[in-house]
Amino acid sequence: MNNIDKDIVKRNIIRCEKALNENKMKYTFDLDYKKMWEDLVDKSLDLQEEYRELKLQNLELRNIYFNVTHINKIYTKELNRYIAKQQKFINFLENMLNDENDIFSVVRVKDVLQKYKEMIGGKDENK
Repeated sequence: MNNIDKDIVKRNIIRCEKALNENKMKYTFDLDYKKMWEDLVDKSLDLQEEYRELKLQNLELRNIYFNVTHINKIYTKELNRYIAKQQKFINFLENMLNDENDIFSVVRVKDVLQKYKEMIGGKDENK
């Protein structure tokens, strides 16, 4: 083999080694990329599962809130109704007190009114 042929062979060997090194780097890069991709897919699946769980929790909390709000509205309505009835009864008794011609009914109404006010947490006006 002459010098020109040896140089060509050396250059071809260097070119092949260079290509081999590039392929090794590409293969290593591909493996790293594949691992990163798998990690991202796993993380995505975990996040999707967490999202589904949080969505269910949100739905449960919304149902609880709706039920509590609904019950609160019912109790508030009932409480207001009872307060209105109590006030109506108190007003009825107080109106009876305005009839000063019937002294016995006035005394009885005062007793009933005082007892009623005590029962519902009002002040004792006699004390």
